[in-house]
Amino acid sequence: MEDKKLYDLILGSAIAYLSYKLRTKKEMTDYVKKKTAESDLIEAVISRIEELGYIDDMAYAKAFIESRNKNKPKGKQFLCIELQRKGIERTVAREMVELYGGSKEMETEVVEALADKKLRALTKYSEKDQQTKLFSFLMRRGFRMDMIKHVIDARFKRK
Repeated sequence: MEDKKLYDLILGSAIAYLSYKLRTKKEMTDYVKKKTAESDLIEAVISRIEELGYIDDMAYAKAFIESRNKNKPKGKQFLCIELQRKGIERTVAREMVELYGGSKEMETEVVEALADKKLRALTKYSEKDQQTKLFSFLMRRGFRMDMIKHVIDARFKRK
């Protein structure tokens, strides 16, 4: 009886935690582990949440990528790393980024738009400093080196 009460309490708490935003299976497992050390109970709660359809790593990855692309664009490499940090398996993360991360053309457009925006903020610096700062900014955003070099060359008319 006591185990059932504890199970219900932790399950309710986990569902409430999920109500704020989508979570990965790893995030939920970590949350439930904070509530109890009993591995059987942790497994039962996570299994029940999965049965109810409240956690789905594929759906999470899709929503995460779409949100990132809309609100704070990042390169495909960076998206993959972020998903892995959140507990999505590497192969799943790569697959989802390829499916929903956009085409190469779309990524190029994003890099160009970010570069133009960043350059407007860098007008007080010398051309060399602008190039260095722009390069660093785009690398931190996870874009590919060849794409960054192409954008910088085009913006500074180098060949």
